[in-house]
Amino acid sequence: MLKLLLLFVESLVENIANYVPKYHNQINSLKSKDYVIVGYARKSPGQEDRQKRINILNRMVQCLVERSMCDKIFVSSSCLASDSLASRDIDNENDVLADLTRVDGNTQSMISYISASEQDICLVAVDFVGLLTNTNDLYSFISKYEKLKTIIIDSLPVNHKVHVFQREAVLNNLSSLTPFDCRSKCIQRSKII
Repeated sequence: MLKLLLLFVESLVENIANYVPKYHNQINSLKSKDYVIVGYARKSPGQEDRQKRINILNRMVQCLVERSMCDKIFVSSSCLASDSLASRDIDNENDVLADLTRVDGNTQSMISYISASEQDICLVAVDFVGLLTNTNDLYSFISKYEKLKTIIIDSLPVNHKVHVFQREAVLNNLSSLTPFDCRSKCIQRSKII
């Protein structure tokens, strides 16, 4: 049993050591094509205190900075994965953005940024539910913003995969977004650095 566990750990370490550099190469390739890498993190509503929420969000942001090498990062501090992107962060009564590190704004700021961008954009989130679970809303969002060319879902710590969705492929096939309709169990995105 111990030997099997050691083989698993060894394989896991090897996978992590190989996948992250490959992922960095993929991100650098997009940057060399003048893409802006935009990171997005969201936190579901909860009972934790303000400081704990800030710490959790800062860990998500750190992951977007370190592993996904994001140029801009936007955060929704309290929304459901099923909420439409356009409806998020309209009311910012309890917002914690001012206390977060390396954050450029909330969801509404991200929408404004994407809308005004003259550069192609790659949107990155940690896990599918880190962006949203409403595939129709995501399809509409991609359709509306022409500069949003690529969406990357980083699930490296969970299953050693990066999922890439290209604008044209999505617009030609709505069913390509079915992985977003996935809320089976809660994944702690702040702990998968």
